[in-house]
Amino acid sequence: MKLFNEMINHELFPFRESEYIRWYPKSLREPNFELLFNGCSLNPSGLYIHIPFCDKICNFCPYNKRLTNQTLIYSYVEALLKEIKNYTFLIEDSDIKFIYFGGGTPSTLKPLDIEKILININNNFKVNADVEVTLESHPSHLTIDFLKEVKKIGVTRISTGIQAFDDTLLKSLGSQHTSEQAFKAIENTSKVFGSVAIDLLFNCPTQNLNNWEKQLETATKLPGVDHLSCYSLILPSNEVQPSKFEEAEMTLLMDEYLSEKGFTHYASCASGGFDYSKDGYQCVYEKSHWSAPQAEFLGLGAGAMGFVGNTATVNGLNINKYIKILNDGYMPLVSTSYTNEEELLRRHFVLGVKTLKVDFNKINFSNNYIHEFFRKEFETLNDWGFINVDSSSLILTDLGRMYVDSVSAMFFSKKEREVVHPEEPEIREIERKVYNYKGSTKAKL
Repeated sequence: MKLFNEMINHELFPFRESEYIRWYPKSLREPNFELLFNGCSLNPSGLYIHIPFCDKICNFCPYNKRLTNQTLIYSYVEALLKEIKNYTFLIEDSDIKFIYFGGGTPSTLKPLDIEKILININNNFKVNADVEVTLESHPSHLTIDFLKEVKKIGVTRISTGIQAFDDTLLKSLGSQHTSEQAFKAIENTSKVFGSVAIDLLFNCPTQNLNNWEKQLETATKLPGVDHLSCYSLILPSNEVQPSKFEEAEMTLLMDEYLSEKGFTHYASCASGGFDYSKDGYQCVYEKSHWSAPQAEFLGLGAGAMGFVGNTATVNGLNINKYIKILNDGYMPLVSTSYTNEEELLRRHFVLGVKTLKVDFNKINFSNNYIHEFFRKEFETLNDWGFINVDSSSLILTDLGRMYVDSVSAMFFSKKEREVVHPEEPEIREIERKVYNYKGSTKAKL
């Protein structure tokens, strides 16, 4: 009750978790193809691969996607293989520790397509023997045969969007699967992989506290569920959702309940999103590309974002143009934002606090410099009750864990504070500027 009162009575409560921070620096800049990546050699330790196909479009998903089309998927995979190959000309060294297939719905790919991609990666990069290979999947795709095939070809981890175990809720969300399929997907994945990561949604229309507790109870009783990502639903429409006070109650109920069941809150990577895991089941991809200092990784596929050579990269969203550009021998980049030393330090904190702690000793800046550089930010966040800071680390308090976006945004530079976080409209706008060479770009290697 004390934490709830602190949470709802805080001056920032009306704005809590209202800015979807998943990228820094936020500015989009047209690529300078004469000096790509500012002349830096690239040393990625991971790959994010975007698969923008879904059997049905969900109205709550903000990511680049379109309806499944097997003919288009074939062309897309062939283009993706070209993009992977193109980067080998720029890479000095690599030790790939994670490969993350995100979407969209990557399980719309056939196992043969996934195998072609993984073989291509292994042929062109140095892949760590213990690499984590995550495949985001729809529950309806997770048959025993499919799971056995993808495990055989190198997938090590399955993450699936269960969303709810309640058919009424699933229907209200426009989900294409049923609760029965959700249970079967978890059962099958646990049999084949021994573990499964699932997503759940709360703050849904018609949902109340008791219903949310039932979803959590169901999830934690199922064998093999060792990782839970819980997201407070954000809808673009004016549908009636629980009040902010009810959403706060659901958040604290979730945190207390999952803690009692042996899950640890280790990251909050999306607004109103909370990542929990049992010991030994944290996602390498999540920890690596959020925790300071963030791992460098390639963003591959239409709409993918990456960070390599101290440069934030964004690929264009248009799938047909993505395919054409790569077939013509060009790169599909629409933005490359080089990060100077000051913005790199800020990036370490903007994104780093999403793993609830920043260890100063791991960052390539002295502890004294960090304390002086962020003196005002630390003082304000401490006054708000969001952080504890000592000589070598920043740790979010329990209240701070409920206000991760507010902590994150505190470390924006003055210039970046005024920039809108790049989502589809902003990326489409710069895409139109860059893709004005008869559907291609000047990014030829």
